[in-house]
This record gives sequence, structure tokens and C-alpha cells, in this order.
Amino acid sequence: MERNMMQELIEWKSMGAGRMPLLLHGVRQVGKTYILRELGDRYFQNTVYINFERMRIVSDYFQGELSPDRIIRLLEEYFNQKIIPERTLLIFDEIQACERALTALKYFCEEAPEYHIAAAGSLLGVAINREKYSFPVGKVLMKTLYPLGFDEFLRAVGKGYFVEMIREHYSRMQELSAAAHQELSEWYYRYLYIGGMPAAVNEYLDRGSLINVPEIQSLLLNAYTADMAKYTTDSESTRIRNAYMSMPAQLAKENKKFQYKLIRKGATAGLFGDSIAEYTRRIDMCIDHHPSNSGYADCMLLDGDAAATAEIIYELLTAIGTEITPTIADCLYTGLSTDTGCFKVANTTAGTHEIAAKLITAGASLVKLNNILFESKSRSRLAIERLALESLEYSFGGRCATVYLTKEQIAETGADGTDLEGITSLPRMIEGVEVGITIRQQPTGSYKVSVRTVTGVDASAICAHLGGGGHKQAAGCELLGSLDNAKAALLTEVEKALCKES
Repeated sequence: MERNMMQELIEWKSMGAGRMPLLLHGVRQVGKTYILRELGDRYFQNTVYINFERMRIVSDYFQGELSPDRIIRLLEEYFNQKIIPERTLLIFDEIQACERALTALKYFCEEAPEYHIAAAGSLLGVAINREKYSFPVGKVLMKTLYPLGFDEFLRAVGKGYFVEMIREHYSRMQELSAAAHQELSEWYYRYLYIGGMPAAVNEYLDRGSLINVPEIQSLLLNAYTADMAKYTTDSESTRIRNAYMSMPAQLAKENKKFQYKLIRKGATAGLFGDSIAEYTRRIDMCIDHHPSNSGYADCMLLDGDAAATAEIIYELLTAIGTEITPTIADCLYTGLSTDTGCFKVANTTAGTHEIAAKLITAGASLVKLNNILFESKSRSRLAIERLALESLEYSFGGRCATVYLTKEQIAETGADGTDLEGITSLPRMIEGVEVGITIRQQPTGSYKVSVRTVTGVDASAICAHLGGGGHKQAAGCELLGSLDNAKAALLTEVEKALCKES
């Protein structure tokens, strides 16, 4: 499909002295790689394409001296291809994955402007990384590629003559005919539904139908969510993801001013804005057993080997000489037993059981607590379990089991957070199942996913590829789009994990 940006790229190619390397950025899947390759195929003798996310060896070439002559020589040897000034297009794709390559653009600008270098990168990746690394300010020509505009969309669907018609009538201040206006309106509404992302437009062009377009859109949204975890810290990515997922609600308001309360009850600019550092300084101490903790508190007590945070708290209290009263013992035993799934998860140790024994000796109400926590179920819990089991699906020869619940089903049963958390292990309890997945639709329409696995299958790796995380046998993530798309994305990662385990 023809993009308006191509004319700007042709003008960049034709620049003489003073031409700078090009940095084309934009969101993922907007067509950056496609248009640069198209530029090379049409207007250059040959093209050398480098993807820094996939070609890690090439990234090493930029770790030494950033001399253009040295880099060109190494690239010629690697690709076994002559790089000719003015005739070869060098494409540095996913440049945010190699910060030294980004810095090297400065030296190509100053010492070797005869080479045509076009770099492309995710807007998110470049924006964040340039805060940390040396960005070649004033040494690159920066351009942003956006999704297809309505004029580009019309050309893509074979209605390009409308573009010239609109321009001609606008210049003459003349109305379109009623028939032309009607047809254009229909195409405009179709454009609003499809959007301007090339993958969605191509899906429509290939099939001539709108049916599968939402699935493509959902895949793109999930890819953006995964990127949020890729280029920043865990705590920051969570805040970014929460703000991002609030956008439909933000845009649906009559008042278009961004409101933090729509992200989360009680949220403020201090938590989600630029003053996050000031906010985090208010946290004096954090006690945690999750290795992924980003270290946001002034003082951190972290033990990744502990089966539960209650273990760490018990050791701390005993170390400072605090008496473990029956009330404290009840609280710690509750934390210990729930975090370990009644002492069944893989990270439960002999030390965990020893602490449990000491808490029982200190007065923890073992029978009462176990009955409340594990032996009794509310009617809403039973109702939600029934609905979950009705949705049960097996994959990969029974090695994976999936259950899912819609927001309507959850509302119908009156299930609360405790009930919902209680069913996360349900599919994993089935004989022969190695990966159990629970998908719960949120009131906002997104899907909260819980993954439980047997030893040897990494649940955190499955969820990490989808923007989430957690423990090796218990992890989670949140996905956008349709239920079918969410299941497809999950099963793709599950298949990888099962193949790796096999």
C-alpha cells in the first residue's frame, strides 16, 4: 500500500551535502520496516537490513570504536555484500535494542554523510532509552510514521480517485454530488471501524470482510501491552498499563480532561505522573518475597527464596524479640498457608513447615483457620466454579486446561475477589493437566489471566511474553481484545513452554 511518507523519504534520499541519517519512529506494526524496505527496493541499487532484536552478533560490532569506516567494514564482512555510498540503503531496524547503534548515527552524520542510513524503532523504546543513553540530538532527521490517514486508506482500497475529487471540490469550494457524498460517507464509517493500522487494513483487503478485523486489532493491542513491560521497570509498567487501559473510559467522557480517578480509585498525578519519585519516597519499607520487586521503597527486605512474605515477617518479629501472640499467629498462619496454597506449591520448604508448627504452638487456630480458608465455600463460590467448569476446554492432548468467565457471569453469581481468586487453581487440579489457565473478564472488558503449572513448566515465562509475570508455578497477566484472541495468545505461549519442557 502506498504511504504519504514515501515522498518524504524520496526527498531525504535526494539530499546532497548535509544529509543526516534518518530515524523513522512510530508504534509497532505501523509499517516502518515495510516502507523502508520498499524505499530500498525502488530507489537503491541494494539494501542491507539489520534487525538489532534478532541479530545480536551485529549489535556487538557497535560495542567498540564507533568509527563509520570500521562499522561499514564489519557489516560488509558479515553480510558478504559491498556497501556503496549513495547506492546502498542501510536499514537499522529496532534500533532501540542497541543503544550504541543509536549513538553511532552521530558519527555517520559527522564523518560519513555519503552513506544512506535509515533507522527505525518503536516510539516507546526510543523515547525511554534516549533518557539513559547518548541520543544524537541534531544529528538525525527524525520522522514519525502514523497509521494510515483517510486518504491513504482510500488509495489502499482502490478508491484513490475520491482523494483528488475531494481536493478539487475543496479548492473550488464546491459541494460533492449526493451520490459521491453517500459513498464517501460509507467508506469513512468503514475506515473508522478498521482504523489505519496496515495489518487490519490488509485483513480487510484480503478477505473483503470486516469479521476478522477486531481480532487483528486485539493482537496489536496486546503487543503494545507487552511492550510496556519490555522497556521499563515492573512498577512503572504496571502504572503505564493501568493508564493505557483507562483510555476508552477517558475518551468516552464528555469532559476530555484526563482524570486519574478513572485509572484507579484514589489515584493522583503524584502516583501516575512525573512526580512518581516523590511518591515512592513516602514508602519507608517494603517486605516481599517476589524477586521481580522493583525496589521502590527506601528500605527493602526481600527474600526470593521464602515461600511467603509471612515467613519473612515471622523471622523479623522473632529477631527483634516480639512476642508471637495468638492473634499474630493467626495472621501469620493465614498468610503462610494462603501464599503456599495450603503448603502445596513448589517453593514450600521444610522451613515453611517449621514456621507453621511454631505458629500453631504460639496459639494459631489451626482447625478454625483451615476450615475457613480451605474447607468451606460460599454459595457464590460454588456457583462460579460451576460456570467455570462448564467452559472447560482442553488443549495439547489434555496437557493444558482453560476455563473462562464473562463479566456477566461473575456479576450474576455475586462472586467477590476471594471467590474468584479461589478458582485460579481449578483447571490445574485435573489429572494430567500441566498448565491450568483461568480467564476472567473485567468490568472494563479486559481479561485477567491466572496461570498455574506443574514443576518444570514456567508460568512466569508464559505470562512475561504477554506483559505479565509472577512465580514459576503461579503467574498472571491482563489481555485486551476478544476472548478468542486472548485464548489464542495464551495458547501460543503455552505451546512454547510445553515444547521447552518436553
